[in-house]
Amino acid sequence: MNNTKDWSTLVVGNPLRDDFVFNVEKKLLEEWGVKQDDTIQIDNKKFQELWKNVKSFRENDLWRCGGSGSNFLLPLVKIDPEQKHGVCGRVGSDQIGEEIEQYYKLIGTHSIHLIKTPEESTGRVVSFIEKNGERSMVAQLGAIESSTSNDLIEESFKNFKHCNISGFSCTTLGMVPRCIEIAKKYGISVSINLPTKALVKGYRDVFQQAVSDVNYLFGNVDEVKALWKSKSLEEAFKKYPFEQTVIATDGADGCWVKSAGQTKAIHYKALKLEGEKNNKTGVGDIWAGMYLVFALNKKSIKKCVKAANLIAVKWSQLKLGETIDEKIWNVLRQKLNKNSHLN
Repeated sequence: MNNTKDWSTLVVGNPLRDDFVFNVEKKLLEEWGVKQDDTIQIDNKKFQELWKNVKSFRENDLWRCGGSGSNFLLPLVKIDPEQKHGVCGRVGSDQIGEEIEQYYKLIGTHSIHLIKTPEESTGRVVSFIEKNGERSMVAQLGAIESSTSNDLIEESFKNFKHCNISGFSCTTLGMVPRCIEIAKKYGISVSINLPTKALVKGYRDVFQQAVSDVNYLFGNVDEVKALWKSKSLEEAFKKYPFEQTVIATDGADGCWVKSAGQTKAIHYKALKLEGEKNNKTGVGDIWAGMYLVFALNKKSIKKCVKAANLIAVKWSQLKLGETIDEKIWNVLRQKLNKNSHLN
């Protein structure tokens, strides 16, 4: 790969511990105000009470390093190991924070900038998975609530050629505009993954102000429309900057891509899922991370989408404790380094 910098992408996003609980009684979830396919946030005290009530439903003690940024980072370090990638975020001064740092080292992250907040716990999410694969999530942010735009160390940006900003960073005052300010100073391209539809609506002004300086914007169809209060995707795409690539994913119906220099989007089909779908958590971030790896290496949109579709399917088929087979990563590495089609 003929890139001008050895350091490729810096991901700005706070990591979380993801726990998974299966087949919890709906009555118990209703008592806590947890609705299907929804996410609620509670404080640490309430989270610990909830955990005591539901942890007996766990199949095992396994968990994942989650958060939008962590999920997005994984394809970068696995597919593009010749270059150096980094992460910036905040954790607590606890065992979970230490384990997350070790995870980043294990997958091959070269620059790890984690601020450890004294007497604060690392953020956690519990995902309740039903038999049909639907999920509901309860989060406690812990140390993340102490995040400020001052967490960003300007010096750590200058070696990178790209910065990815987790959309969830919008909840930290000044974080998104400060990231973009530093990136512009060093001539670094920028991408943003939009967070939930509710957060896009709640922080619409933050994203609208940032969007003109973003090279790649990722979101699902509802999020992409919500940013501009659009009734249709066609209407929404017209409001995004002409020189920006906007990708709107639509689950099993594929995705729409408005490439830079275009006003209309092209639809691309999803890869047919054969077998059981076990894991929806993080699929969108994994998809976006893989798309970006190929895009930064000047691959066609068709190849970017095919690579992203493949890794998303493999990820969604994983059971808790499983990892994507190294053979799959190798296939994608070969495709990245060759001018060949993804079959």
